Amino acid sequence: MVQHLAEIPNINIKVQELSDRSHVSMTSIIRFCKKNGFSVFSEFKFRWKIYIESQPDESSLSSSTIGQSIETLINMRVANIDNNIEKAAQAIAKAEETIFIGIGTSGILANYASRFLLSLGIFSSCINDSFFPTQTSFHGK
Repeated sequence: MVQHLAEIPNINIKVQELSDRSHVSMTSIIRFCKKNGFSVFSEFKFRWKIYIESQPDESSLSSSTIGQSIETLINMRVANIDNNIEKAAQAIAKAEETIFIGIGTSGILANYASRFLLSLGIFSSCINDSFFPTQTSFHGK
């Protein structure tokens, strides 16, 4: 996919076309965008176009500069991450219980996060099964 990033500023390129050219699934491209803080491929494409247009010489893009460009783009998106992490840590510290939820790889990370907080003495649990039974109140029945 990185080899075809120079083609992304073409506003008409679709996820399917990039997928075909880069020999990765459309899902992989969408996951890449979401993991880097973009809600949809078009948002990533727009930000990438802005970045490319701000560069002095578009024809001299190499793999290393593309990697640096992606890193810069990601940093633009998560520039305030330290503040967000601090807010999340404060919310977890104030909570009586923290529940982590995930399926697949996210379930593994949710389980790890729960165990990590437990090791710090903070009550937490993990739900990594979508069929996990939950307690329900029967209101006196």
